[in-house]
Amino acid sequence: MNTNAKHEAILDSVRGAVGDWFSFEAGPVLGALDGTDANLPLVPALLELIEQNSEEDFGTPGPIVSFIERFSPQVYTPFLVDSLMRNPHHYNVLLASRLANTDDLHVFRALLGALQSARDLATDDDLAGDMDDVIDRILIKLDAC
Repeated sequence: MNTNAKHEAILDSVRGAVGDWFSFEAGPVLGALDGTDANLPLVPALLELIEQNSEEDFGTPGPIVSFIERFSPQVYTPFLVDSLMRNPHHYNVLLASRLANTDDLHVFRALLGALQSARDLATDDDLAGDMDDVIDRILIKLDAC
């Protein structure tokens, strides 16, 4: 099976797991993957899955975040920024919040711009509050540098 077909099969399996048992069903599928360049195309596809299922509980952190975090922050931050700009969701904000714990100024700046832009578009008060919290944490870290 070529890489594209393998990735499509993985995505089909993960998409099929959306529902009450997501972490239980998708966890083993994503848990078997490593953070190599060969699997990088799954990152934007999984972030799009999050965007398309705004009511889904993907776990905290859950199998998607656990898989994405196998890559370095510098590698997946651009995909996360794009996702935040398209459709901010509690889950991609959670991933941004976890990135706010790094010490990478480039990651902070990219996230800060995306979160501030997405914050202006947020219609959900809880989501806006979550974004404000992450923005504040990033600003504190940037001030300390």
